[in-house]
Amino acid sequence: MQRSSSLPNNIPLTRIILVCDVDSEKRRVQVFVLNPRVFRRVIEVLRNSGISFEVPDSPEALRDVVVVDKEFLQALGSPRAKEVIVVEDVEDAEALIRRVLGVEKKSTLIGVDVGARIAYAIIQGNVIVGYGKVMEINELQRAIENALAGKERVACHARVGVPASPKLREIAYEVSEVLLRLGCEVRLTEEFRSSSERPPPFIGVEKIKDSDIRAAINLALR
Repeated sequence: MQRSSSLPNNIPLTRIILVCDVDSEKRRVQVFVLNPRVFRRVIEVLRNSGISFEVPDSPEALRDVVVVDKEFLQALGSPRAKEVIVVEDVEDAEALIRRVLGVEKKSTLIGVDVGARIAYAIIQGNVIVGYGKVMEINELQRAIENALAGKERVACHARVGVPASPKLREIAYEVSEVLLRLGCEVRLTEEFRSSSERPPPFIGVEKIKDSDIRAAINLALR
């Protein structure tokens, strides 16, 4: 791994630049993570969330939204940037994605994977509060309403995977309309790698083995 001559030689520097789409604007996010274990988990979560990244040429490029870990702050201090996001440990990676995507911590995230059946996952904070597979769109609406019944009303962000099949795409559009009526901010997103990647460590995710539901969890973070 390359080192910058301006950094101490005994520190293993890991660094990437992320480019993601937030509210239709390109937001430059730079990540300098010194802890290799935290770095691996951050990269895994970022890839699961469909956020592209690349390795920068030098640390002097730190300008916009910067993601660092505790080790970086202890060794080099706080970087000069518009916003600094600190990843405390491996389990903090999911919170990082929320910050990068501009999604508030207490919001509800919903992911929907459309196939032979409609798979869904509902996330609040760091907890999966509802998930399953249904045949009909009205069943999905009832499932979401039941999962959120009695819970604090917070902002809702929904992501619906767009299938390759024209017939399934029509269903995805209909699902989006239902989610809009439920008061969610809705985006259609690519399904690429959604079912092949391990979801972030939400509370309750270890019980979910179905690949379509796990894909819905990953889609919720895109």
